[in-house]
Amino acid sequence: MSRPVTSSRSSLTESAEDAPAVALVFWEEFAGLRRLRDQADITEADHRKATDGAVVTHEAFMAELEA
Repeated sequence: MSRPVTSSRSSLTESAEDAPAVALVFWEEFAGLRRLRDQADITEADHRKATDGAVVTHEAFMAELEA
């Protein structure tokens, strides 16, 4: 089922069988969320360096973030 998208500043979520399937958000909101995630990554890396200096691979770090 599709709906026309209006120019209002609200987000739109489409559902399939009561589960979110697609979410449309404004680019500015998405970019802001990416900046927050990037800052969290940098903060975590700085913390790790300051505490024990343990080396963590990118894959392991991403798996930990997504857990």
